[in-house]
Amino acid sequence: MRKKNGFMKFIVTLIFLSAIAAAGFVYLSPQFEQNKPQISFMSNKYWNLKDKLKIKIDDESGVKYYKVTFIDSNNKQIIEEKVL
Repeated sequence: MRKKNGFMKFIVTLIFLSAIAAAGFVYLSPQFEQNKPQISFMSNKYWNLKDKLKIKIDDESGVKYYKVTFIDSNNKQIIEEKVL
């Protein structure tokens, strides 16, 4: 019975250490972003609906996809969608 008890403690400790290692990998790995993309206006923040609205999107790992959606009280319309 004593061998079985020691083996179970070993397995529980191994699972616990594996969980801590996995959490550390997710937290420290550059694969998993921790900062959201930065969106800035290249010109005025006000838009007259006639001229193009120029914006800049920056991200640490690069932008792979974006979608611009116009939403008012009644409608939701996709203006541009691009995969880079």
